[in-house]
Amino acid sequence: MARLYLDQGYIEEAIHIWKALMAREPAEAAHSKALADACRKRLTAETRRLSPLFRQWFYLLLQSRNT
Repeated sequence: MARLYLDQGYIEEAIHIWKALMAREPAEAAHSKALADACRKRLTAETRRLSPLFRQWFYLLLQSRNT
């Protein structure tokens, strides 16, 4: 189920499921790897979401210094 959520873009839900699985089966390496992969995917998605915001912020900062 977690893999399906991740494939459909529901990263937080997938992470929640894998954390629950890790709590139940901490020695299961597959859960640990899947959780790490989902966390990397979340970081990549956040970076993509924030990049335009920072780009706009820097642009406005430069504009304010030029006036």
